[in-house]
Amino acid sequence: MFDNWSTNPASNTLIDGINWSENQLPSTVNNSARQMMADLATWRNGIYGGNRFALLTGGTFTGNVTVNATFTATKVQVGSATFGMDISGQLRRVYFDTAGQNQLSYSTGTNRFIFTQAGVDVLYVNNDGRLSGPLGSYWATSDAVNAATLSGQNSAYYRDLGNSTGTLPNARISGDYNGIGLLTTDRIRLVNGTVPDPTTTNHAFQVGRDSNFNMRIGSSRIQGVNNGVASGIRLQTSGGDIDFFNNKIAFTFATGNITTSGDVSAANVTASGKVAAPRLEVDSPFYLTVTAGNPGVVFDPGDYILFNRAQNKFYFYVGGTAQASIDASGVLRVRGNVIGNTTP
Repeated sequence: MFDNWSTNPASNTLIDGINWSENQLPSTVNNSARQMMADLATWRNGIYGGNRFALLTGGTFTGNVTVNATFTATKVQVGSATFGMDISGQLRRVYFDTAGQNQLSYSTGTNRFIFTQAGVDVLYVNNDGRLSGPLGSYWATSDAVNAATLSGQNSAYYRDLGNSTGTLPNARISGDYNGIGLLTTDRIRLVNGTVPDPTTTNHAFQVGRDSNFNMRIGSSRIQGVNNGVASGIRLQTSGGDIDFFNNKIAFTFATGNITTSGDVSAANVTASGKVAAPRLEVDSPFYLTVTAGNPGVVFDPGDYILFNRAQNKFYFYVGGTAQASIDASGVLRVRGNVIGNTTP
């Protein structure tokens, strides 16, 4: 094959087993010519085809090049000088402009991919699977730009209340938070105006599951619900006072009762039904009470009127002693004298 031929004519003496030296046999002249023709035909069939050539230096391919083995080059240019790939030091680059301002490269020195934009390295893909850049790591970073880009709510940036500006998208904060032990915040503002009742599902706030007891809060109502049915609400079950606006408030109950084991104090109590208590105090020590089933009006300690239901009789106590009584027949009984025509 002519790849064994030398560019020095004097060295071409024995090629492909044919003696080409001086004083060669006449038969070798024909053999050498035929061998050169065969070598050229072999080159034609293997490399040359149409308008395609393999070029060592310079030149331009005007057609397609098909390579069935390794293609080796120090630089490959695609289309124009603004797009191609080359090797620059430790970088294996795919560049998108002639100046290399925008490129993707792999560094054999740092063993990572580098994204370069406008001449600045903006992102590294490291061999440990982490993304980083000139501002630091993009995983669990405290930098605002990087956190907003990749880290999401898991970053220290979002956990810093000093950075709690702006509004999170609904897609990020909505969902099921079941399993989170504690959520801490300075303020929650719920703007849903739905008034809760046992059937609502879009009320603003609820404590407890729908299938059990839960308390629902809306813009103008607090409603207890148990598995879809209205239920009572218990306040201060372990003790302690309930103070509404410095004890100045009016209560209106359409239905239901007020039950308490402690004292109830109010400026005025108006009820269309019954006000029931073992003791109703108007102004201490003036109160209404029931003793052993017998109602009484107490004016001062030891001074009171008692009605004995079993005897159907009023008793008047002064100084802790029954001083007079009146029965159902109108009979008046007194401990002392009855004085008439005298100013009491």
